[in-house]
Amino acid sequence: MRFLAHYMALPESVRGEIGLSFEDFIIECSYMGSDCGDQRLFRTVTSPQYGNCYTFNSNVTESEDLYAGMRETSLTGDMFSFSLILNMKEYVYPPSRTASLGARIVVHNPDQVPAVEQSGLNLYPQTTTSVAIDQWSVQRLPLPFEAGCAFGWKEVDYEPYSRINDSSVHEMYSVTRCKSMCLQDALIKTCGCFHPLQAAPEGFRRRGDAAPPVSPPCLLTTESDDLLCVRELFERQNTTCHCPSPCYETGYNAQQSMTMWPRQSYLSTLIGRLKLNFSSLLMEDAERLPQNILELKVFYKTLDVQRILQTPKYSYISLVSSVGGAMSLYLGISLVMVAELFEYLILLAWAVAKFYTKSRQGPRKVQPGAELAENMPEDFGKVPPSYTAETTLYPVPSKALYLPPKSPRALKW
Repeated sequence: MRFLAHYMALPESVRGEIGLSFEDFIIECSYMGSDCGDQRLFRTVTSPQYGNCYTFNSNVTESEDLYAGMRETSLTGDMFSFSLILNMKEYVYPPSRTASLGARIVVHNPDQVPAVEQSGLNLYPQTTTSVAIDQWSVQRLPLPFEAGCAFGWKEVDYEPYSRINDSSVHEMYSVTRCKSMCLQDALIKTCGCFHPLQAAPEGFRRRGDAAPPVSPPCLLTTESDDLLCVRELFERQNTTCHCPSPCYETGYNAQQSMTMWPRQSYLSTLIGRLKLNFSSLLMEDAERLPQNILELKVFYKTLDVQRILQTPKYSYISLVSSVGGAMSLYLGISLVMVAELFEYLILLAWAVAKFYTKSRQGPRKVQPGAELAENMPEDFGKVPPSYTAETTLYPVPSKALYLPPKSPRALKW
């Protein structure tokens, strides 16, 4: 851990010179049958556990690669793969610092920084490794839904940052990176040092603030005060990090298989293929070369994409439909009945208003015989066509006697 603290205290450019260079590490590179052995096509970063890391087709930072992040394929199988031949060069590493020999590969989105320490596949020397991948994607729902996802770095407290360019970095949001930044920020504020295995402090900042102060790496040895502070911070578990899941996330499932490589009889052919100095290899590296090289092939096993889509259990339309269905089922209410209900209410209101209007006007004053005249037939009092000089009696309502006006002729009873 003391070596790790000293290593992380160095500038990243110096750390890059300590690890294997691109020319020594990547002997051959092929993408879809085309040569990709140009270092300008790779993005170089350093890892505290694995040294120099080279990322192909990365779109995180600006580079001289004109097709960075835009390379696509519509073919499957190892004949249309991304192929590498790597040289571990075990003999250039200090024997007491490296316990294992091999390489590590991470397949990730071009807009993401690879989480080398948290995920990836180990590659073994003297083997050819085939990595068959298929893509998956997840789409989550934002607030107020339970997932409460984030669309990007603008919705959390931290953001990627380049201290060299003093600007933000184009990087897709990920939960792993967000939590690493949050934890590192808490360590710097509490212990005055940064954890050598977490996000480097020069690569992020709190939103709206300046870059974190330059702090030394924590010395995580048994007798150091840094270890006690870091352990106390972890045991308290009172650091709250607002790092929700991303609303859009893409990943890859990898299936790994390997076989021994190269055969002893193929070694001379391989040396000629790699255009190495055969005489010098016979003298110094011929015996060690098969123990330090490996071949890697990454390809799609299928072009099918597994999609996981979160949808609301009840949308506004489905909620209205469900309520309407329940009302029709349990109450027998339809749209026509609702219209009839409104019509009934309007007529009822009109009748009530009319009743109260008449009641406020009071009783009417009726002249004597007016009510009787109102109830008489319209033809009452008219002389029928069969009128004679005889007295004619017309039926009148009960309890009333009506006398027609006098005529020149006398009436006889």
